[in-house]
Amino acid sequence: MSGPERCPDLRTLRPARSRRAPFAGSVGNFVEWYGSDVHGDFATVIPAAFLRAGEGAARPGSW
Repeated sequence: MSGPERCPDLRTLRPARSRRAPFAGSVGNFVEWYGSDVHGDFATVIPAAFLRAGEGAARPGSW
């Protein structure tokens, strides 16, 4: 039982990985930017929905 017979040829594995890596990176980048955009869009809505009128920010010890 020697090693070379059991190991797959790395030249056959690299093309699939080289195609998947940019796609996976692009999907991750899209998700990151989408989350940032949603947070920015709702940055003015969230305080109005969860804070009482007149409270601009949470005070220390108010929880």
